[in-house]
Amino acid sequence: RAVATNASHCRETLGATDCVAGGCAWCASARARGCAPSPEELCPAECVVRGDGAQKTLADLVKSGCDLPSTNTAATDADKPVGLGVGVGFSGGGARAFTASLGWVRALRSLGLWQNTTTITAVSGAAWFHGPFSYSSNGDEDALLGTYVEPADLTLAAVNASAGSLASRPSRTLAECFERFAEAVAAKDAAALERVWTDVVAAAYLTPEGI
Repeated sequence: RAVATNASHCRETLGATDCVAGGCAWCASARARGCAPSPEELCPAECVVRGDGAQKTLADLVKSGCDLPSTNTAATDADKPVGLGVGVGFSGGGARAFTASLGWVRALRSLGLWQNTTTITAVSGAAWFHGPFSYSSNGDEDALLGTYVEPADLTLAAVNASAGSLASRPSRTLAECFERFAEAVAAKDAAALERVWTDVVAAAYLTPEGI
C-alpha cells in the first residue's frame, strides 16, 4: 500500500524505518545515505528502499551489490557468516552511556565474547560510542578502546594509562555546548542556536573519526 509522501518529513527523517514508513525513499548507499522524497538522482537503484510496499531487506541490499557502509568491528560486519548469533543492546544516557558502552565492549572483547556478537543496537549516548567505533576510519580497535584493566588493578594511574582515543571524547561536550550557545545568542543567530547540540555531538564524536 502506497503511503502519501510529505517532502518535509523526508528531509527531516534520519532513520530508515521512519523514512520508509512515511512514504519516502531511503538510500542505503554509503555515498548518498539518507532519506528523500526521491533520491534516484544520487542513489544507485539497487540501494533504494521505497515506502510503497516493495521493500528490500538488508540481505537483498547486500546481494544486489549495494555499497553499504563498511564497518571495522566484528559485531557489525555485513559479510559475517550467519549462524547462531548474539545480540547486545546498549542503553542511552549521554556521556555516561558512551563511557559505559566503551567499558562493556572492552570487557566483552577481553572475555572473548565480542566476536560472537552479530547484532548490536545502541540508543542516544551509546550510539555516540558505537557509531565512531563501528565506522571509524582508524579501524584499530585496540587504539580506539585502549587496554582492559582488571577491576583489582584499577587505579587512577592505570585508568589514565589504559585510555584509548575514544575515551576523551565526552570531556568537552557540555563546555562546547555552552560556548556555542552563548555565541549564537550574542549573534542572534536562530539557525545556529537550533544546531548547537547536533553540531557539538558531531564535532566531539564523529568528525575526529572521519565520519
